[in-house]
Amino acid sequence: MSPEILISNQSFFKIDNKLVKDTVTPILMEEGFLSAEVSIAFIKEEEMRAINRKYRKKDRVTDILSFPHDGTGLERTGINFIGEIIICPSAIKIDNKEEIDGIKKVLIHGILHLLGYDHEKSEKDEIIMSKKELYYFKK
Repeated sequence: MSPEILISNQSFFKIDNKLVKDTVTPILMEEGFLSAEVSIAFIKEEEMRAINRKYRKKDRVTDILSFPHDGTGLERTGINFIGEIIICPSAIKIDNKEEIDGIKKVLIHGILHLLGYDHEKSEKDEIIMSKKELYYFKK
């Protein structure tokens, strides 16, 4: 059994679905989420700004938002939906590196948030999440 990655591209960018799945699947498997389902949406800046404003009360575009799901309402369905990641490709900070690296970094960051890692809780949690991000990026 392997995780199911649902991808929706509503942005202006060409998204490599294989890159997305090849980045996300090993993380889910190594972290013990073998039957997880994850939704990943790539959207435009105006949509990301509206979502960030609505859910985080921040009136600006961000590169990624993660929305963990606890399974409520899916009991006895056989669906193990753990959440959705929303990415705005045009907001990803490339820093003179390949666009692929930027996409991979935000995907790793978002998946780790869905799995319960949170760099905003404490300095210790930030260190743990940073180490995980680096580990999965180098794989």
